[in-house]
Amino acid sequence: MKNEVMLLGKKCKLEFGYYPNKTVAITAIRISDGEQWCVATVNYESQFQGHSYKKQLCFPLVVIKNYTENEGIYQQLIDAGVITNGAYLSGSGGTVQSGILTDKWQAFAKKQLARKK
Repeated sequence: MKNEVMLLGKKCKLEFGYYPNKTVAITAIRISDGEQWCVATVNYESQFQGHSYKKQLCFPLVVIKNYTENEGIYQQLIDAGVITNGAYLSGSGGTVQSGILTDKWQAFAKKQLARKK
C-alpha cells in the first residue's frame, strides 16, 4: 500500500509515531523533497474535558489539528480515506477534531508504530 495523499496542496506520505503520552501522531512528509510538510495531529491532553485522554483517544483514534496552517486538513484526511469522523471534542470550537483511522490506514500505522515502541 502506498501511504501517499494530497494534503494542503502537496503530495505527501504519512508517517505515524507517538506523542509522549502514547497517543498517535501523524506527520506528513512532502514527496517532492522529503521535508516535513505538516503535523496533522495535535496532543490535546491538557485541554481534554473527558475522563482519561490516553484511554479514550488511543489507537485507532487520532486528534487532528484543523486550524491555522492546518485549516481544512480534517476534511482532506476524510476525503483521502485516511480517517472517518470521530467524536466531538468540546472546548475547541471545532478546530480540534477526533478521527478514526480507516482499516487500511490502521494496518499501515500498526506496522510503523510497532517499530517505535
